[in-house]
Amino acid sequence: MIEILWLLFAASCGLVEGFLFHGRKPTITKPDEHVIFTIQRVVVGMICVWSLYPDFQRMMIFTIAAIAVFSFIHDGTLYETRRYL
Repeated sequence: MIEILWLLFAASCGLVEGFLFHGRKPTITKPDEHVIFTIQRVVVGMICVWSLYPDFQRMMIFTIAAIAVFSFIHDGTLYETRRYL
């Protein structure tokens, strides 16, 4: 179940960023918004991992899989959102 929620979280992050960055000219902000997004994802991921996987081996398997899948789902949703806008 947590895997499905993680995929939905990745898709929702991509959707939000697609709307946020669509048609916006690149600007330099302090702090960089990607750092803030990364901190948000790490906090949510740590809550998921620590609450569900008490043993180290399963925790590491989920962490590696979550990191690998997040990029794919997030970027796909981001690019599709920007394409439709």
